[in-house]
Amino acid sequence: VLGVALAPLASWYDRAMEGYTGTFPGTGHVHLALWTGALTPLLLSAAAVCGGALLFAAGGFVERVGRILRLVDSGRVYWALMRGLERFSLQLTGVTQRGSLTDYLMIAFVSVAGIGVFAALYGPAPDIRLDVVSWTRPEQPLVGALLVATAALAPRIRTHIVLALVAGLTGYGTALLFLVHGSPDLALTQFLTETLSLVVFVLVLRRLPLGPREGSPRVPLGVRLGRGVVS
Repeated sequence: VLGVALAPLASWYDRAMEGYTGTFPGTGHVHLALWTGALTPLLLSAAAVCGGALLFAAGGFVERVGRILRLVDSGRVYWALMRGLERFSLQLTGVTQRGSLTDYLMIAFVSVAGIGVFAALYGPAPDIRLDVVSWTRPEQPLVGALLVATAALAPRIRTHIVLALVAGLTGYGTALLFLVHGSPDLALTQFLTETLSLVVFVLVLRRLPLGPREGSPRVPLGVRLGRGVVS
């Protein structure tokens, strides 16, 4: 209703915005007007309004015809689909959410890896051409050295909580890189996400043993590094 009321002011608004719309390349001569001479859309709109008015006027007859031609009750079909979907969701929840932290981590790992593999295999290979430089700001090598040191130190730590804290330093280092590159919004998002992740990790790990159980086989360092590279 408001658009129809303001339609007579289209030409005035067009003149007021000419200085702004002229800054866009390739727009051509596009103008606002109360009537542009496009007859087909107007006829289709009028036909839709008149058809709806006729159906409303012949409501009793249309209802009787609908009862005769009705083959399937759409309400029953809808609720049958909803009940089937609810049963499927309950079964899927019972299979995937069993209260096992190992299962949750495996599902998250498979999902992330699957998305990466699909993105790499779907479509042609991306043509990425970047000018590789050592660094553009003096802060970058310092942050990079911090990231490399924490990544090299993490596989040698045996305490779960300390390992989570050291791994969190990589996230904070990434946030610093975002900040150095002039993206404070990404840096703030990374800081908040990393802080929340660390809090959740600490709350979960405080209920677990401090380190691996005695007598459990120790995974070789090379295997753990390979897992980290793949993930």
